[in-house]
Amino acid sequence: MSCSCVNCNNGKIERWGAAFLSFFILFGIGSFNVLNSFENNWSIFIFEVSFVVSSLILSRGKLWVGIWELFFVFIVVAGVLLANYISFQPGEMGADWRRAFSFSFHFVFFLAFLGTIVFCDIALLGGVLGIIFSALFSVFLISVTWAELPFPEAHDWVSGLENFRNIRHFGYVLAVASVASAWVYWRPRRVSLIVAPLFVIIFSALLWTGGRSAIVAGFLGVIVCWAFSPVSSNKAKWACFVFMLALAALLSSCFPVQSTSMGVFRVVLRGNVTSYVGDVSSGRIDMWSHVLKLIAEKPIWGWGGEAYYFLRDVPGNVQAHNAVLQVMLEWGGGVSILLFGLIAYLYLSSFSLLFYLKGKAEAGLVLGVSLVSVLMLISMLDGVFYHGTPSAFLSFSCAVLVFYRKKAKSTKSAG
Repeated sequence: MSCSCVNCNNGKIERWGAAFLSFFILFGIGSFNVLNSFENNWSIFIFEVSFVVSSLILSRGKLWVGIWELFFVFIVVAGVLLANYISFQPGEMGADWRRAFSFSFHFVFFLAFLGTIVFCDIALLGGVLGIIFSALFSVFLISVTWAELPFPEAHDWVSGLENFRNIRHFGYVLAVASVASAWVYWRPRRVSLIVAPLFVIIFSALLWTGGRSAIVAGFLGVIVCWAFSPVSSNKAKWACFVFMLALAALLSSCFPVQSTSMGVFRVVLRGNVTSYVGDVSSGRIDMWSHVLKLIAEKPIWGWGGEAYYFLRDVPGNVQAHNAVLQVMLEWGGGVSILLFGLIAYLYLSSFSLLFYLKGKAEAGLVLGVSLVSVLMLISMLDGVFYHGTPSAFLSFSCAVLVFYRKKAKSTKSAG
């Protein structure tokens, strides 16, 4: 990717500084999730603060964003903090302020990354590589552990990873990294030959984890990358990609484990339809019924940060496993309508631009649409809007989408 932004006249130091900063922050966000959910969310908050401060220093304060983006972030953050203030009762559990601050800062991170791409869009490449190598780093750690164990098949891989508390959280990273590596592969450049084996490793690891929502969402995102690529009709590249998918499935099956909650076959082979539907829900229907009752009690302002943890009826769960219910439970209907309404508008308008431009859209727009597709689909069944890593990835994805949507609109107007 060449750097085409106007501010890159600042020189090579600033350009590569933006790329390396994006790489290291997103690598860190995607690599270290070994603590409990509360501490993980706070550590992601620290990563995001580090990025915001460092990007301001690097750009000498020249992180320009649009007035509408600033207004949106201000209203959402103010709504979250106000909802938490109204729900907060001194001396009682609930309305956790650390959760309110860390959730709000994802929007500041969105602004900072948007401003960094405006400052120098090579930062996008740094971020993409950071996500890809964070997944590869974790796969490497798993490989080392597998090699050291006398009977690796019997190991508790679900909760026994070196740098993740739960393998489902690792699945979030792998789904996003699968899309990032597929996006690089479908670029009309020779670098695709280098990234092809990386995609096979990452996607095979995703299949190996057995997380249904992550696998389905990751595959969907990969298909979106292919469908809107300028070289999607290249028969040789398409045949190679099909081979890569088959090879990834074969590779994942070479490392079977005893856990019935892992493996690619868990997605498609699970008894009769009734048992399959019941297993897919994994108790979520009862969970969601409970959450809906709580939302009905406080539909406007919600219950505040960490509401599900304090009011849960299922021990062990810390979040609602659904984006809309999670946000409505914690911050109320007003924040939810604004947040999801604007995400839906941004996503659908960007998708329509991809169809209109028919392969001529900026590559960054394809990436942004693909990543938001993945994360929003996962969020319907898992904790994208609760856990820090997928939330930070979504902030990054939306920043990419906003920046390249503006460029695509300019292309459309010029054409």
